Amino acid sequence: MYMVISKPKRRSENSGLLHFMASPGESLRHFSKDRRPLGLMLYCSNRCSRFDNITHDPVVKQPGHANRVIVKKGAFSIRMLEVSQRSSLLHIWSTCAKADTSPKNIRKTSLMTVPFSQGVLDVGDGHQLYYAEFGTPKAPAVVVLHGGPGSSCHSGMLEWFDLTRHRVVLFDQRGCGRSTPKGSLAANTTHHLIQDLEQLRRHLDISTWLVVGGSWGALLGLLYAGTHPASVDGMVLRGVFIPCDEQLEWFFQDLKALAPLAWSNLTEGMSVNENRAVLPTLAERLLIGAPDIALDAAARWGRYEEEIMAAMLGRRVRSNGRQITELDKYRVQSHYLSQGCFVNEEELHSALRRMTVVPVFVHGTHDWICPPGNVVRLLEVLPKAEVRWVLRGTHTTEDPLIRDALRLAVKDCERT
Repeated sequence: MYMVISKPKRRSENSGLLHFMASPGESLRHFSKDRRPLGLMLYCSNRCSRFDNITHDPVVKQPGHANRVIVKKGAFSIRMLEVSQRSSLLHIWSTCAKADTSPKNIRKTSLMTVPFSQGVLDVGDGHQLYYAEFGTPKAPAVVVLHGGPGSSCHSGMLEWFDLTRHRVVLFDQRGCGRSTPKGSLAANTTHHLIQDLEQLRRHLDISTWLVVGGSWGALLGLLYAGTHPASVDGMVLRGVFIPCDEQLEWFFQDLKALAPLAWSNLTEGMSVNENRAVLPTLAERLLIGAPDIALDAAARWGRYEEEIMAAMLGRRVRSNGRQITELDKYRVQSHYLSQGCFVNEEELHSALRRMTVVPVFVHGTHDWICPPGNVVRLLEVLPKAEVRWVLRGTHTTEDPLIRDALRLAVKDCERT
């Protein structure tokens, strides 16, 4: 789908600054004067002090209809965007730099998608964690926390980083992915995962690292930063999950208002009482049910997530590399969710107050999985946190708006 916008009003000779104005909610793409495409992503930030080369136009004028161009995505990276919240129009500034697509750079980047180090770390209690390191060994370290609980890391996560400037650590949490024993619930709690993360940092001889996580991984990152604040030098958290009753009620019960067919398929054959308690019903079937009943529950849960994602994005989500067995994944997830992820609100708030870094939250305004209200609740305890609202963004990094906003947030952390 192509969007039509006005040409830039002006261009700064020194900084290459482009100034656009558009109607609220538009998704923009723009061609430069020599017809080279500039890929442009749109998000809201509640702070602008982090960005360089920002100028403010005190006069807001309605953009005209002359000199319009058809626009589409191109091979350019966006350096900075801000959306003014004080006007009926959106002010968008961007400093654009052409991506290095030379054969030499492409070969170098491709080689970096192969881990320069990988192994298995024995963290005790019979658990061995799989980990892999990518990018540049002597560069600043980044650790990626996958979602779930129960999912796993995958190569698509590397797309969020410049591997020439980062040392990226991927690992699978207890019972997940390539960690063993697969699907194990013994000695598998949030507290264990926090200590595993710190043990991995020490094993890799990393002094401090940037923590990047999404959904459940974002929550785990917050708890880790509150438990080991000296180990964290920055945080970028996407679509943060909060294990409160309202969040779980929303996902398993209230979403039927937005995705009735998906919810109907999830609860098909359940009794009236089971329909009123979907999570406890699924957890019981997964954790203590007969093998065929457990497999059916895992399949239902998986299809439900896929259908919700498809409804948000308007398309089916591609598979992210190698996936763990659905049964193992949802057994771990039900183990955590049915017990509030082993953390209550008071413990979460206590951890947030102990943090010494300012987290950057990247959250879609159209996230059905982890609603925007999650961030609002966290701001009550973290008033200085930076929030980047992604207009029309959803939950997954399969959404280009979310993926680009996450990349930009990681890049901005390099400057601080």
